[in-house]
Parts: sequence; structure tokens; C-alpha cells
Amino acid sequence: MIRQFHDFWVIYQAPLLIMWCLGSAQIGWIIARVHPDCRAGMLFACAMSQLPLAVQWGLPIWRLANAGLPFFRSFPVMFDVGVVFVGMPLSLWLGGVSAAPSRWGPADRSSSQQGL
Repeated sequence: MIRQFHDFWVIYQAPLLIMWCLGSAQIGWIIARVHPDCRAGMLFACAMSQLPLAVQWGLPIWRLANAGLPFFRSFPVMFDVGVVFVGMPLSLWLGGVSAAPSRWGPADRSSSQQGL
């Protein structure tokens, strides 16, 4: 059990990837709060702005992973690249969705009681 945790923590670089995803979710939350009128467009623009970083960081690593290394050596590298390409934009979107006002929030309840 401890060996698997060590592998996840050291080989798969869990602290770095978790902090990148949490930071991306926080950015999504802030953007959605600052731009409530065009939340979807701004989140899309922010996700697209992460793409050059992901490509610049991930492409050389992806080439290295596909250079004929054994599976146990290349899989952690491909996992890291997958988190950067998928996990960060997904975290950004989840952060933006969590900032959206609730459908049944206090504003809806108060407006429904005004008709009474």
C-alpha cells in the first residue's frame, strides 16, 4: 500500500498535478464570477489559452514516451501529459460551473413569494 502511494506521489508527480488542477479550477471560478454575462465564452477562451502551454510542455514528453521505452517507464509520463491536456481544462470548467448561481437560489424564492 505504501509502495503504491509512493509511486503515485513521486513517479506520477501527484502534488504538481493536483495543484495545477486546483489552480485551474480556482481560475475558472474567478473568471465565472467576474464575467457572469458571458461565462461560457470566457471559460472557453481561458481553456484555449491553456492549450499552448500544454502543447509546449507535453509534446516533447509525449515523443519521449513513444520512443520505445518500456510500458512501466512511459505510462507515468503519458499520465502526466493526459492530466495536463484533459484534467486542467476539465478543472477549469468545473470551477466555472461551481461559480454559477444556483437555479433555486434565494433570488428565485423571493421573487416567487412576491406574487403572493
